[in-house]
This record gives sequence, structure tokens and C-alpha cells, in this order.
Amino acid sequence: MQWSHFDIDNKTITIESTRDIIGSRSPKTKSSYRTIFIDDLLVRKYIEIDRGDS
Repeated sequence: MQWSHFDIDNKTITIESTRDIIGSRSPKTKSSYRTIFIDDLLVRKYIEIDRGDS
């Protein structure tokens, strides 16, 4: 996962890749591409880490 996958304004994370023992690559199926809603706690943690507060 990359920081660019986080959308803080819409409180979502977009899954666009997979990682395994081979490395990082595109998902095998279309259903593996998805957007997940995140809660306020995770948004606050993201902001803390992004600012270097953690």
C-alpha cells in the first residue's frame, strides 16, 4: 500500500495492487481492486504519521 492510496477527504483506501513472496504486482481479478471506507481513528493516525507526529 502506498500513501497515494489514502483519500483522507473521502475517508477511503483504494486497493490497486497485491504483495506476496514474489513482490508487488497487479491483482489477479477485477474484484481485488476495491475501495475500503476507513474510520476517524485511522484518518487521525494517517495524519499523525504523515506529519511525523508519531
